[in-house]
Order: sequence, then C-alpha cells, then structure tokens
Amino acid sequence: MRRSDWVKVNKYGCKVGEVLLAGLDCNLIQIKRGLAWHYKQYQREQSLAYAAAEIKGRAAPIRQVYLRFKRA
Repeated sequence: MRRSDWVKVNKYGCKVGEVLLAGLDCNLIQIKRGLAWHYKQYQREQSLAYAAAEIKGRAAPIRQVYLRFKRA
C-alpha cells in the first residue's frame, strides 16, 4: 500500500510531505542512500532521523560521485 501526505507547498510551488510505501518512509530511505538531501529549513518539522540519515547518506557512493563533479 502506498500513501503520500502533502503537508504544504514551498515557495517554488512544490508539494512538501511524506511518501510511504508498505509502511516505509521513502523519503528517509532516499536520504540514507545519498539520493536525496535533508533540507535544514524543514528540520523543525521532521524527526531527528532525517538529520542522522543525511550523515549516513553523505558517505554513500552515489553521493561521493555527485560531490566530486560539483567541486570540478
């Protein structure tokens, strides 16, 4: 079962919220794998798990490739 809950719309018109699949937080999984970023401006509205996941995600191989190209 999938579910998405949109909490609000950001200044660019994008929906901000949670995406759940079979009870798993898809947003959190993407951050842990280095495929998404934890935006600091929303951290007061999120659990501490998002900030912790970003630290783990920074070490993910895909994130390292991105950072290498960003610095070039």
